[in-house]
Amino acid sequence: MLPPVSAEGLREAGALPSMVIDTSPPAVEHWLAEHGEDDGRFTEMLHPAMLSRASAVILPTRFTFDGPRIHRGLRSAFHATRPVGTPLTARGRVTRVWDHNGHGYVSSELVVVDDNTHDVVVHLHSESIHRLRV
Repeated sequence: MLPPVSAEGLREAGALPSMVIDTSPPAVEHWLAEHGEDDGRFTEMLHPAMLSRASAVILPTRFTFDGPRIHRGLRSAFHATRPVGTPLTARGRVTRVWDHNGHGYVSSELVVVDDNTHDVVVHLHSESIHRLRV
């Protein structure tokens, strides 16, 4: 069982667990349909937003959240495109934890890496509210 999220736990988290991104044709097809994306280029090339999703799902691989986690912002730097089916892994770390107006905030830095070439495909900086003021 995962520990509940806390400011102390986030500060001590260190490296987050690596996360494999499913880039198989069925997974990509499902993602495109779910997001209403009908540009045919993305049946061959991975959609940037599909890769950016790693920033939203990596923290819950390490902690449980008893309330909402509110996405505050995402900065991304794309270094390369990859064809559908390319094995990719996301990895990163918590970079900052702070309180403001009674809310708890967290920042993380992630990279999505091509498992074949070890090249960085995208670098992500994410901020979210992990605890709302009560």
